[in-house]
Amino acid sequence: MDPKTLTSLDWYNIRIIVQTLWLILTSVVVFGGAFLFAHVFLPGPVPFSRRAVPGQMKTVPPKNLRLVLYLLSGASLIFAIVITVRTFSILNSIITFYPRFWM
Repeated sequence: MDPKTLTSLDWYNIRIIVQTLWLILTSVVVFGGAFLFAHVFLPGPVPFSRRAVPGQMKTVPPKNLRLVLYLLSGASLIFAIVITVRTFSILNSIITFYPRFWM
């Protein structure tokens, strides 16, 4: 099988694929970090023990911060899904010069 010469359009599509893979990675890391921080590290409104001093409850972050982090994680997850679908639609250009892509 003779290798096909890559055209400038092929190189452009490869560049777009690599860029979108980096965007997907960044988006997934932002999703995981924001969700983990909002869900695990921000204390909830209920104290962990019954002996909690009422003055300590003033240090609990507001629910708005948790909501913002959940919205950020949801938006980054949706962004990652959209970019992943877009990347799979561009993969057809790789099949033109390397037809045995999955082998």
